[in-house]
Amino acid sequence: MKNIIIILCAVFAVSLTMIQFKTSTIKPVINQTPSEIENITSFHFFRTNGYEIYSDIRYDIDKDETTDKYIAKVKLYGEPEENTKEIEITKDKVQELEKKLNQYEVVKWDGFNKSDDGVCDGDSFSLSITMENDEEISAHGYMMWPEHYRDVLKQLDSFFTQLMEQNL
Repeated sequence: MKNIIIILCAVFAVSLTMIQFKTSTIKPVINQTPSEIENITSFHFFRTNGYEIYSDIRYDIDKDETTDKYIAKVKLYGEPEENTKEIEITKDKVQELEKKLNQYEVVKWDGFNKSDDGVCDGDSFSLSITMENDEEISAHGYMMWPEHYRDVLKQLDSFFTQLMEQNL
């Protein structure tokens, strides 16, 4: 019986040492906002302004991981859903968009989630960006906007409208 207790104590001591070793080598996962936007694999921006029919815009870019091709989908204001255009774009175009987003520090929008509940039929937006390293930026607003929102909206409108015009 004494030998069994000694063996159990030894096994317990070794197990405790292994648990302490394993837990000391685990690094905590901290969700940090990336320092800049680069190597986008998906980009989704949606904006609507109230109750009017076709009053939304949607700009999407997705990278096909099997072919490394980028596909943009553009739904312009005033257009029905069925008029959404699908356009294959180059990595250079995606990098051009990244540069515009970094110019206005859109990376700082991550976590923005504000609304003015006192307005019934106002403007809203949603932004989601995923990068190759699985870092993400997510922002949402209803009648409240992150810094440089209007400037970024103008840049996005210009960028995606040009894509449409170049691919008519």
